[in-house]
Amino acid sequence: MQTRVVKPRNAMAKAAAVKKKGSSSAKTSAAAKKRAPKVKVPTRKVSLERRGAGGKVSKVSVVVQKRLEVPAPPKPAPPPARPIKLEGSPLEVSRRFYETHQLQPLAAALPPVAMLDELVPRATTEGFNRVLLFPALKVQRAHAEAMVWQLLRAPSAALDPTEQYGMPWLYDLQELLKGEVRNRPEGAYALALSDAPFPDDTRDRKSSQLETRFQALGQCSLTVFEYMVVQRLLAEERQDHRFDQAVDAHGFPSGWQWLLDSKSARGSLHASWSAVKRRIEIGTTPASNFNSKRGAHPTLLKAL
Repeated sequence: MQTRVVKPRNAMAKAAAVKKKGSSSAKTSAAAKKRAPKVKVPTRKVSLERRGAGGKVSKVSVVVQKRLEVPAPPKPAPPPARPIKLEGSPLEVSRRFYETHQLQPLAAALPPVAMLDELVPRATTEGFNRVLLFPALKVQRAHAEAMVWQLLRAPSAALDPTEQYGMPWLYDLQELLKGEVRNRPEGAYALALSDAPFPDDTRDRKSSQLETRFQALGQCSLTVFEYMVVQRLLAEERQDHRFDQAVDAHGFPSGWQWLLDSKSARGSLHASWSAVKRRIEIGTTPASNFNSKRGAHPTLLKAL
């Protein structure tokens, strides 16, 4: 006679729950394995020489894992460009400009005091709204290469990437920096000019025509050294190169300009910003050449 063992109902329920839980865990584990992405490890075959008994050499191929490439961390975004506006007297602005552009010898060569009472009234009457101070020409020449680097090449925190300076194009650096400069005093001097576009009636004129005109008005033009300073100062204030841009842009006419007070045996000097090549270009052309895109900035001078 068989004896039948009857389990209590609560024991049967407990066993069923355990079985259901185990089944659920197995399903979850299987689903997780199914969802896990497969990582393909890059490998390559390498041929090796194996020396066996008796010195016999045989070649075998071995599959080895390549080194996984680690992506470079993202570079932090550069801070946004902000205009640089220097404020103060002409002496304070000029000194501060030279110092912030690593041209301390030029700043140190400026006089401690600048008397501009005679220059400013005339400058205002003739439409010149800005006055800058320059050290003696011999000081500018002595540090000309530093000026080229700091003012025509060094990056600026005021300019967006599309306006940053590339390597300048200079027709002949040594001739340019040692060339003749006229109408400048022996010592430091003040230069008054307008930061507006140059007069329209200086466009489409030969350099010789403009020299005659400026002399008749008791005015000067710019030297190559002064041009380097002025273009950098205005570019950082305005965050663009409208002062000397080779073509019309930014809602302003071209600023391609003669540098009439610097001379070269090769011809008359002219300078401009090339937006296409993102660089300053200073070259020479025959004095008989003229172009509707090119003009000249008149200036006033006063020895200090």
